[in-house]
Amino acid sequence: MLFNSYSVVLIVKLCDRLQSLDLSFSSYVASCDRESIFQYCKGLQSLDLRHCYSISDSTVQSLSKCCTGLQSLDLSRCSQLTDASILSLSQRVKGLQSLNLTMCLKITDASIASICSHCTVLETLVLTACEQLTDVSLFSIAEQQQLQHCGRRLKSMKTLNLAKCVKLTDEGIISVALNCSALQSLDVAACPLLTDASVRSVAQHCTQLHRCSFISCEDISIVFRRKAYYSRSDLLTMM
Repeated sequence: MLFNSYSVVLIVKLCDRLQSLDLSFSSYVASCDRESIFQYCKGLQSLDLRHCYSISDSTVQSLSKCCTGLQSLDLSRCSQLTDASILSLSQRVKGLQSLNLTMCLKITDASIASICSHCTVLETLVLTACEQLTDVSLFSIAEQQQLQHCGRRLKSMKTLNLAKCVKLTDEGIISVALNCSALQSLDVAACPLLTDASVRSVAQHCTQLHRCSFISCEDISIVFRRKAYYSRSDLLTMM
């Protein structure tokens, strides 16, 4: 069956209890009447829009208004999106547990600050190749997790992917390590400014860590870059 914008609108109208929707790799999403799609998806919990290159801020803003119960959202490689999308999303869809922003190249530290302020049950955050992000974003994540430890009803971050975020330094990673002790998976592959100081801090403080990657971090000792992923026990043994 060949799907187009009319097909999608028809499906969401007929399936009024729809909880999960996958529109990945769809070239027609941005051309749809956005409200006519999302106004029928108010019970949606999971939405996959990865590789929808033409999606704009107005699409995500409409989504944010209608689908406030979303728990999982994949916007990876939606490269036209700016902070306007993420600000709208984080302020309205506060129950997000998983968010993928891989290669959303226009987002800045302002987006991450807003996510950390409003999405207090977020457990998985993927920021691969968000090249404008700096340590300021990591300080926002660390501060949010610090509040969790001080008794606020926040969930702990468990998965954080920062691979190819080329502006990050040891200072940011150490801040995350000190405050995100519940992390189970951390990927900082191809972050060229990191050194062994980051490895030591992660190994010492992220006590729940099962999977960590430092591959292609050229200033980190080769011993920590021989495998794609290490466990915490691996790191402690090699230190």
